[in-house]
Amino acid sequence: MEACSAAYVAGFMDGDGSIHFQLVRQAGYRYGFYIRSTISFSQATTARQGLEILQGMLGVGYVRDRGTGMGDLVITSRPLVQDILIAVSPYVIFKEKHVKRALELLPRIRPGLSPDEFVDLARDADAFSTLNYSKGSRFLPWMSSDIYVARVAVPL
Repeated sequence: MEACSAAYVAGFMDGDGSIHFQLVRQAGYRYGFYIRSTISFSQATTARQGLEILQGMLGVGYVRDRGTGMGDLVITSRPLVQDILIAVSPYVIFKEKHVKRALELLPRIRPGLSPDEFVDLARDADAFSTLNYSKGSRFLPWMSSDIYVARVAVPL
C-alpha cells in the first residue's frame, strides 16, 4: 500500500475503525474454538459508497449493513489484517496501542498450539478488548475462565 493510502486508512481507522479479536466457537477446531481477528470501518448507511471506495482501495473485505442505520467494511483474513496494520502503523495516532498489540498477537495465532498456549492466547486476545471502548470483557460470558481452562486443557 502506498504511503498516502496507508495514511488515509490510518486516519479512517483512528476515527471510525476498530480492531478486535473474538473467540469463536467452532466444532471442527482442535479445542472447539478459534481466534478471529477483525478490522472494521464504520459509517452511516447513507455513506455506504465511501466504505465501498475504501474496500476498493484495500482490495479486501466485505461491506455489510447492520440494519441500524450503520454499515461496516469488515476484514477478517488474518494475513490481510496483519498487512493492513503493518501499513498503517507509522500513521495511526489514537489507535497506536491497538495496532501495536494486534501486531504482537497476530503471529501467535497459528495451528498446533498446545492447550496452555491456546488458553494464554485466548486470554491475551480477550485482554485486547480493554483497549477498545466496550462495555466490558466478552471472554466467554457463558462460562467462567476456570471452566474454560479445564475444557480447553482436554483436547476434543
